Amino acid sequence: MATVSQHARAPWQVEAPQAPIAGESLDGYIARVAAANWIENALTITSLAGVIYGHKPTLSTSNWDGLPIIADCLRVDVEELQSRSYPTDSNGRRVFFGVPVPRNDIDIAVRRYAPAALSISPHHRALWQLRAFPFCCETWQYLVDRCARCERIQRWHHTNGIARCDRCVDDLFASAAAAVPSELRTNLSAAVGLVHTDVARRQRSLAVLPAVLQHLGVADVYELLVRVAIVIEPRLTPARYGTNASWSQPSCVVAEAMAAAWGMLLDWPHSLQGLIAKRLSSASTRHQDGNEGSTMRFLRLSTHEALTDALRQTIDQFRSAIDLDGPNSSQLGKQTLSTQEAAARLGYSTKGVAELRRQGALTTVFALHECRAAPRYDAAEIDTLAEIIANRVALEGAAWKLGISYHGVEQLIAMQMLLTQGDRFCVPRYGSPQIAGPVLDGLTGSIKASSRSVLASEGVSLRTAVGSVGGRAKPWGPIFKSLLDGSLPFKLDHRAGALAEQILVDHTCFRFLRSLFFDASSFEGAKFSSMLSRRDAGEVLNLSPKSSTPLFQRMAASENISKAVSFAEVVRLSEVHISSREIALRLGIAPKTAFARANEMMIPLLGPAGWCRETAESQLGLT
Repeated sequence: MATVSQHARAPWQVEAPQAPIAGESLDGYIARVAAANWIENALTITSLAGVIYGHKPTLSTSNWDGLPIIADCLRVDVEELQSRSYPTDSNGRRVFFGVPVPRNDIDIAVRRYAPAALSISPHHRALWQLRAFPFCCETWQYLVDRCARCERIQRWHHTNGIARCDRCVDDLFASAAAAVPSELRTNLSAAVGLVHTDVARRQRSLAVLPAVLQHLGVADVYELLVRVAIVIEPRLTPARYGTNASWSQPSCVVAEAMAAAWGMLLDWPHSLQGLIAKRLSSASTRHQDGNEGSTMRFLRLSTHEALTDALRQTIDQFRSAIDLDGPNSSQLGKQTLSTQEAAARLGYSTKGVAELRRQGALTTVFALHECRAAPRYDAAEIDTLAEIIANRVALEGAAWKLGISYHGVEQLIAMQMLLTQGDRFCVPRYGSPQIAGPVLDGLTGSIKASSRSVLASEGVSLRTAVGSVGGRAKPWGPIFKSLLDGSLPFKLDHRAGALAEQILVDHTCFRFLRSLFFDASSFEGAKFSSMLSRRDAGEVLNLSPKSSTPLFQRMAASENISKAVSFAEVVRLSEVHISSREIALRLGIAPKTAFARANEMMIPLLGPAGWCRETAESQLGLT
């Protein structure tokens, strides 16, 4: 041990000196030595340094002139005590093991602890006094401050031992404590490394950050980390600032914000720009930042807060990069658009464009204008969408051009035979995905190129042939795939009309068509409409408009709808009913003949949707 000055001799010394443990707090060390020497109250020791009140652990923050006397009493090097004290620097911050941090970030009044850590080593870690990190980075337990038995907040009244309650002397390591989620631990470990009592840990944390932040040093990076955490979690604002600020938010809230803040420092400044833009997109009125004012407070830090010059400059650079009135205004003007400019390019109203942006259909770019939040639009994204809009084809239009149902187009999309574009914008704007015109033309061109010159027998249009498929929605996706791969031979009749009407197939293909199935559940993530137009419902049931109108009128009346019917209900009807048209195609006879034969065979006619399918297929020998 170092020799203590003759002028700092204590009137008495402890009989059982204890060596300080790395990272141990000053108050915790004194309490541990007192307990080991059967001294009832730490004041017996600290009073040698002029401390008056035993319940106030002020030696960490004052009475430092008395540390040599305390060191002599405890028979320890005075440097060990000095390194664990928190003197004030020129900016009014407390120096925590060499790292200046704001006064409110250190809690010396409450003795927080991690039960599992006390089981490993019954000493008080100095890191537990940092309010920004309410967890133990050894055991990953959230810190607790109450005794499980008497529920008293732990302070420094008595020296019963660090692992015992300050009041009832119960073992503290038996207390319950929640665990920090594993997904937060990597970021939190690096974040707490900035202020770790181990200098090497500080340097490792600083070294992984972008070069633009490394020059700040650990103290300024820590301060930036906390400021960014407050942007992420605005509830921390009153918890850190104010006369009685004590980081009063739940530990999980603080930890999640600090972990997220570290992730943003790793991707500085892009992640923070993305966050404030996302929050701005939810702002309901003009000039709000959508973040309870937390974003704007951060951007004004350099003009209102007492920061170091280096940190002030870093925040100024962040602000200048998004300020329309700043040095980056020309670049921002090229990369972003105002609401009026975006509306003009998209051919939509300014109100409509703003609402789409709030819904997330358009990317929000955060910008400052006249010192207020000003939402902007990504110019490249708007130009891309304008081109998509100019060439788009609605699903209804694609269905009409192909001669199939809306559900059939959805099948082609699910099978990636048709691709949609700009769904994030087009779905909320138009109510459904949109297909690029060239993509649709490419599909029809490929199908036409697969045409044969002759068929084995007289052809019938594909549109007519699919009437032989019943009991389910038409498998248009698999049918078109078969056209392309050659398993369904066809030739083109170049008459006017939709593609399915121009395609001629053999009569012999009816059984092949019925062998094709489309299982929507096999396409994860694919979306299908729950409603059908009356025309498409008639296709499922193989009914003509004249036959289906009375049926759909009754369905619409019972479901309180007018122009559409339930897809599930129509499919259910098709499973039970079979139309004369389907019977005719499967038997190769005329529909009137099919009606007469079904009637003659006394097959039950269930209603406008047709005959009993099960009975018809059994008695008519339909295969």
